[in-house]
Amino acid sequence: AQETVTVGVVNSGTASTSITSEEGSILATTDASNVMGDHLRLNAVASDSSIGQTDAMLKTDVNRVSAVAGTGGIYLSENDAITVSNTEVISANRVQTDGTTVTSLVDAMQSDLTTTGDVVLLAGGDITLNHGRDFDAQSIDAQGHVLVDANGAGSDVFINSLVSADQHNLTISADQDIQVESNILMDAGTDLVLD
Repeated sequence: AQETVTVGVVNSGTASTSITSEEGSILATTDASNVMGDHLRLNAVASDSSIGQTDAMLKTDVNRVSAVAGTGGIYLSENDAITVSNTEVISANRVQTDGTTVTSLVDAMQSDLTTTGDVVLLAGGDITLNHGRDFDAQSIDAQGHVLVDANGAGSDVFINSLVSADQHNLTISADQDIQVESNILMDAGTDLVLD
């Protein structure tokens, strides 16, 4: 879409979903899960865009996510377990006026949670942070504050790649364990909290 995309409920079953806004944000309109499916690719490329908001997070029930946003930040609340990693190429068939279809929409592979704002990722299950396939060795690249919180009963956070909050605060929280792979850097400009 050119402008802001406001998401009610999207259920792609076992397939993947890609939501793109070229000049606006990707926002949520309901308290129920907004996006359900396998992989979720979110891309809001405008310099001041956001994905979700502090008071209206984008609510998901997916297995894997990648997201790009501007200074407005990324605010995601996952129903259960989730992995931050690469989302594969997603293609879609567009229906023509004669009833035939043509593959006209192809969204490239995307990795990580990347924003010039803050990142808040909440989950009711485990959170796994992988670097995907873009060869930058990081899963979260934020120029603002970062909160990763696996708040479900018995939930863990698995950190397998660089998490960067640039010059700001970084908090990783889990109901149970936080497991950090050896030689993995967590980059906080000010306070780093593991809880």
